Amino acid sequence: MSQPSPTQRMPDPQGSRPRHIQNPLARLRREWLVWAVASSVVTAGVCSALWATLDATFALRWFGLALPVLAYVLFFARRRLPANHPPGHEMLLASLGPGNHLTLLRGVLIAFLAGFALNPRLLGALAWAPMVLYTLSDVCDYFDGYLARRFHHPTRLGEELDIEFDALGLLIAVLVAVTYGALPAWYLILGVSRYAYLYGGWIVNRRGRPLRSLPPSMSRRPIAGLTMGFTSAVLWPILPARLTHVAAYIFAVPISFSFIRDWLVVSGAIDSASPGYTRLRSTAKRWLLHWLPLALRLLTLGAGLTLIILQMRNPQSLAAGFPSIGLPASAGLVTGFAVLETLCLLSIGLGAAGRLGAFVLLFPLGLTLAIQSLTPTTTVLLVGTLLTLICGTGAFSLAKPEERVLGRRAGESP
Repeated sequence: MSQPSPTQRMPDPQGSRPRHIQNPLARLRREWLVWAVASSVVTAGVCSALWATLDATFALRWFGLALPVLAYVLFFARRRLPANHPPGHEMLLASLGPGNHLTLLRGVLIAFLAGFALNPRLLGALAWAPMVLYTLSDVCDYFDGYLARRFHHPTRLGEELDIEFDALGLLIAVLVAVTYGALPAWYLILGVSRYAYLYGGWIVNRRGRPLRSLPPSMSRRPIAGLTMGFTSAVLWPILPARLTHVAAYIFAVPISFSFIRDWLVVSGAIDSASPGYTRLRSTAKRWLLHWLPLALRLLTLGAGLTLIILQMRNPQSLAAGFPSIGLPASAGLVTGFAVLETLCLLSIGLGAAGRLGAFVLLFPLGLTLAIQSLTPTTTVLLVGTLLTLICGTGAFSLAKPEERVLGRRAGESP
């Protein structure tokens, strides 16, 4: 009998796995080793660049904070390599796939962000580095699942990495924001919410009580996405603490409510299938997500139009503060702000992609509040805009195309 050629694929004892990938775990470990070496070298390079650009103290402190987080990211991924199989199947895939590679890049970005925690806030272009790192991490989080589905490579490993890096990234971003004074110290409680959840589950299991599964929720994913977006926004170096602290109180309400509700359900304190809970949830959704947003839209529209009228009556007052945030002192720029704000307010008032309009409105509003102090009008406008972003536009909305983006992962079927 003729011998097979070196390139001929040989079946393994368990099926039809090609000969050159008979040991998929070994190949996965080699891919992991490439990530470990490359990310370590880049980390050392960033430290050297900071040393040359700033000073040794900042660079070494950055390195001392980034390296342990990078080590945790890498060793967490290595321990989970045996989970690199499709959900519901046991066959180990021999490649991490593009989705998991992007998730690992996210972990490296989070480690780099950790280097800025407990360090003084930088000035100039480097002041934007933490915001850029966390925003890029959010972008990776949005597209890693898309790549996994696009290339038919979804895995349990990807799901576990995604959940872990969600919690780790939020905790570190909040820690950096608290260090900079952009968030109040109590917000760290929300930063550790995932770990508190896991610890509570461990306590429940230790007492011999099983944890229940989380029921499906249409609000869980939007709240998580908005939380990461908000945390990224507070890292903007030009936003004053008086603005980000007000926003922190507003965002803390839905985050805390979602976390407490989920915990009460999985711990068995609440039966999510009971008629009483179902009626209460239906009533709360009708008022909080249907009628309340309509009132918020009208309130936001009124406050916004009032602010625009005040700005156009005295454009020089706003323009005089533009140089402090790196913009030219131009009355024409004030007019541009007014036009953009008007379009966003119309979007909110009509409920035509109102969440998107609220998101865009936060940019000119944030720049305005970076120059001027909070007034009753700007406070109402800020609160109304943020709550519209969180709750949506509710009743009598013309169109809600952004709901599809918030409610589904990238590339996911309806």
